[in-house]
Formats: sequence, C-alpha cells, structure tokens
Amino acid sequence: EEVVAEEVVAEEAVAQETEQPVKDTKTEIVEKGKGIFEKAKALVQKGIELFKSDVKKYSIILGGSLVGLVAVIVALVLVVGALANSYKTPIKTMQKYANAKKYYTSYDRSLDMLNGFCEDEMKEIVKLYKSTDEYKDNIEDEKDDFKDDIEDLKDEYGKNYKYTYKITYKEKLEKDDLKEFRDELRDAAKSLEGVVELTEDYDSDDWEDMADEMGFDGEKSKAKKFIKSMEKLEKALKGAKVTDGYELEVTVILTGSELDEPEERDMTINVYKVNGRWISSSALSLGSLF
Repeated sequence: EEVVAEEVVAEEAVAQETEQPVKDTKTEIVEKGKGIFEKAKALVQKGIELFKSDVKKYSIILGGSLVGLVAVIVALVLVVGALANSYKTPIKTMQKYANAKKYYTSYDRSLDMLNGFCEDEMKEIVKLYKSTDEYKDNIEDEKDDFKDDIEDLKDEYGKNYKYTYKITYKEKLEKDDLKEFRDELRDAAKSLEGVVELTEDYDSDDWEDMADEMGFDGEKSKAKKFIKSMEKLEKALKGAKVTDGYELEVTVILTGSELDEPEERDMTINVYKVNGRWISSSALSLGSLF
C-alpha cells in the first residue's frame, strides 16, 4: 500500500526505456491491458462537494444574484485549480496517501497522481475494468491488506503516526532532461500503438476470445472499447508536451507517540509539467504500465 513510506521510493526512479518485440497474440494484448488496469484508477468528482458551503454562503451575501453567484463559482474554481497544480502537487499527493487511514483504491491513487494528465483516457479504461470480476476480487484483497497495514503502523509508531514530506532543495531541469521524459512518453505511446495494430485484422471470434480472456464475459463491444481507449491514450502520450521540470530533494519525516524521536530519510524525485499538469517522473509507471 502507498500508505507505507517505503513504497513511495518508487517515485525516485524514472522509467527505463526498453524495446520489447510485440507478439502477435491475443495473450500479449491481454497482458498489457491488465497492466494498465492495475495502474489506472477511477475519477471521483468531489469538486461540487468542496464548493457547496461557500456557494450557499456567498449567494446569501450577494442577495441571490445569479450573476454574482456564477462569478463566485468561477473565482473558486480558478483559485482552487491554481493552488492544486504546482511543482509541489505530486509531493503533497504522496504525503496525502502516506497518511490516509481511509481506504482508497489503487486506481483512485493512481489517477490522483496523474493530476489531470490523461485523465479522461484512464477513466475509460478503469470504467471497463470495473465491470470485471477480477476488479471486485482485487478490491477486496486491497481492503484487507490496507487494514492490516494500518494496524501494523499504529502498533509500531502510535495511533497518531504522521508522515511529513518536506522539500529541502529544488533544481530546475535542463531542456535535455525534459526532452528525455517526453521521449519516454512517446516510447510508451509506440508500445500501445503496436498493441492496437494487432487487432486490426480481428474477426468476430477473435474479439469474443479476447473479451473472455480479459474478463468481459464474451462481450465483444467491451473488448473493442478497451482497444479504442488504448488508442486514445496512445495519442495523448504521443502528443504530450513537457515544458518544465525540477529535481527535488525531499525529506520524509515520520512522527508518532511510539517513537522516541522522529525518523527521517531523504529521497530525490523528479517532477515535470506535462500539458500544463505537474506529475512525478513515475506517475504513469511507464516501466510496468506498458
């Protein structure tokens, strides 16, 4: 679980570029599809809930003016959106889940780390996965593991244990570094493109077999939608623009009533601005996702 600090170390590694030959089999597509399912997550729309109280309050102040109410909503969206998207955002998200005592699916966490990048494409993929029995089984296992992990952390560090992620140093990345990450995104896109191409000559039986293997109960339409979603994701990755980035030195501080003194460890994390959204170097888990 990402609530354990050690798992966050994965954020330190930039995905390695590998070129794997694409096998002309349905099994290859299934394997890659399941890999994406494992890393993606469903989007939870919480914005309306965040604004409800403020909207009601300001509506009264403005005398119920519709124009004024709309202006308030727009202002809130702009302010919250700006605050939620900076080079610090990936680090704050990591801290959020390290301290979470409420269960979030791995899919929720994964999409949160994407910070809006490829959000729609990932939502489509996860929506399809949610219709499979495998998803339900995985969620039950995740819930059990999460409860066990939380209890272990409370026993070892205290019920009030807390992780704090402190950025101690930042260095602006060079253009070559940005280009390198952009190339990783494009390499991932090529892998997806290869998988999509394998299905171009599929007949009805092929699609039905694929649907069965992926847990869609033979529903060919879902198998086709899945491939279409992969195609959309491929195009999004291929056209991604990496415009800024930093190498961050981060100190993770763990406190709790069972500790005589705080525990600290340091990590290095690269963050990039991709299509205007700040993400960490491994937000897409490029090494294992594709």
